[in-house]
Amino acid sequence: VQVKNQVFDFLIRLHSNDSSEEEDVFPFIRTLLHFDTREFLNVLSMTFEDFKNDKQALEYQQRIVDILLQVMVDNQDFTPSQVGGLFTFLARQLVKPDNTLFVNRKLFDQVRLFVLIRVCWDLQVLLDLLQVEGVVQFNEDRLLVLAEKAQFYQICEFLFEKKHLYDRIIDCYLKDPVRQCEIFSYIHNLLSMPGYSCEEKQTVRSKVLQHVQELVILDPAKSADLVSCHFSDCVDAIISELQDPPLLFSFLRCLLEPREGPGPTLCPDQDLHELLLGLMCQFDPQQLLTFLHTSQHYRLEEAILITEKHGCLEARAYLLEKKGDVHGAFAGLLQVKHLNGGKHLKESLDVIIAFSHRNCPSLDQEQRKVKKSFAHKVLPDPLGRLCVHQDPVYGRGKLSEIQGLILGMLDTFNYEQTLLETTTSLLNHDLHWSLAHLRAAVTRGLHPLQDHCNICLQHYKRRPDSREEVVVFSLLMEAVTSPLWTVEACHSCSQSDCREVFR
Repeated sequence: VQVKNQVFDFLIRLHSNDSSEEEDVFPFIRTLLHFDTREFLNVLSMTFEDFKNDKQALEYQQRIVDILLQVMVDNQDFTPSQVGGLFTFLARQLVKPDNTLFVNRKLFDQVRLFVLIRVCWDLQVLLDLLQVEGVVQFNEDRLLVLAEKAQFYQICEFLFEKKHLYDRIIDCYLKDPVRQCEIFSYIHNLLSMPGYSCEEKQTVRSKVLQHVQELVILDPAKSADLVSCHFSDCVDAIISELQDPPLLFSFLRCLLEPREGPGPTLCPDQDLHELLLGLMCQFDPQQLLTFLHTSQHYRLEEAILITEKHGCLEARAYLLEKKGDVHGAFAGLLQVKHLNGGKHLKESLDVIIAFSHRNCPSLDQEQRKVKKSFAHKVLPDPLGRLCVHQDPVYGRGKLSEIQGLILGMLDTFNYEQTLLETTTSLLNHDLHWSLAHLRAAVTRGLHPLQDHCNICLQHYKRRPDSREEVVVFSLLMEAVTSPLWTVEACHSCSQSDCREVFR
């Protein structure tokens, strides 16, 4: 403690011992500030953390803060960055819950103005200052102009919220590139939570409707959720504001897509679904059939006219089939096939054949012949021809109608049966040959050069001086020729695993 007091006494000296008349007051603090302002203030901040119920230390703390303000404020020797560092230091000291510092009101106002105008890199400092002292005794209009000029939109939000101008806060979110995506949560919370008057909520709704195009550009999905929850009665007005067709398509697709869970959903509107159908014909025709299958909120006649207008023939054929106009649908599918030419021919033929199978009784004679020719192209095998002859036109009960088909199927059966038998025989022969060679290799005997196992050191012979000959097989089973006996000696065994087996 004594050392700290001596350091503080040294810092707050008015002049040095060998001072001249030209020396400025508080030379030691000035020197440290000029040397490294930021680090000097950081050291002071850490030192102030240790002051707990020490009256003498608190007096030193207040004295040093007063000297710093006297030395640096309105002094041309320090750069704006250095003065901003001082104000950052002050703000962080003032926002502490156990703060005991006192700062002159005039100096405090200078702190806020300087941070706002000159030190744009530390927005949080200004927010802390506003929350500590408030702006009741400060020119709020002037502060708001400066904040907008400096693009400090969080400061603007703070001031607007104090005045209950919640609609102006929406402008702050839209102009702030860092917090743009948070605007949806802010609007939802304000319109959902209690504590706001009906007039305030209505002004926010009006502001949202004014900027609905900007919101949709920002995020079509979140905009659709917001409309479903809070603006379901203004859908027509919102659509009239969206003049860009691709943007309107993105918004409607998010708005009308099926939603999972208990979230808000719009009441089915045929006009909206038909509008989406027309936009989908222009911007995403590949998803038309999926949309027509999943959505039931469109008028069939209007949908047929829309798809016909935009030349979506396959979707139109589906709608005609759904209506019951099988002949018109079949003609449309044929037109799709001719337009595609060689591209996607197989897919087009598959669609036509599937359609023909579904509606075969309703096709006339000429359309059945066309179906038959397509089936022969896509299904040239006997099964495909059998499917064609299942058509009612061949159901007169005469054998001559399908005699050639049946004979061809029998010939194909005999050929495939012979081929299967031959293939099975070849596979069995190869398998037998492989097993025979494997058995011969396994049962082949070898004559060892030594009379004992190199792993377990077990002797092969029953008596070391015996003249018996030893044969070693590839399965690591040894046997002597006379008398016949074997010793199991695996290459991974130990002496305790070796055992004699007599026959």
